[in-house]
Amino acid sequence: MKLSHPNLLKEIKEWRECVRIGSEYAFKEYQKYYETIKKELPRNVVNMLENYNFHDAKISALRLNNDSLDLELEYIDSYSLTFVGVKLHEKPDEIIGDCWINNEVHLSEKGAFDFRVLLQSSKGFLTLHELRVVAEDVLIKKC
Repeated sequence: MKLSHPNLLKEIKEWRECVRIGSEYAFKEYQKYYETIKKELPRNVVNMLENYNFHDAKISALRLNNDSLDLELEYIDSYSLTFVGVKLHEKPDEIIGDCWINNEVHLSEKGAFDFRVLLQSSKGFLTLHELRVVAEDVLIKKC
């Protein structure tokens, strides 16, 4: 493959390195933040964050029931996450089939925690969505 601009390959490599360094920095900063709030989070939330990795899991179902939100995930195993005491939820219109990329948790004034998931849309590689749930607790069940 021949590139028409002599510096293009160099610029692409520099950009990739910048993105890598920025991502690593953001991850480390979030980890520091998480350690400062960990003791204030519900035990089930800490358990989920430290013992489960839902990266690349696909969302197979989402149900809203009164003050709970049920989320079913499929990857190697299937899991059901039930957020209880839901105070707020924000989700894309079409979420079924979306792929879990990353998650973060924050403390919330409206509930015990504010959980956010970055999703890759099933409609296209470059389309990203966010699922947000502010709740009191989460229950995890292997299906």
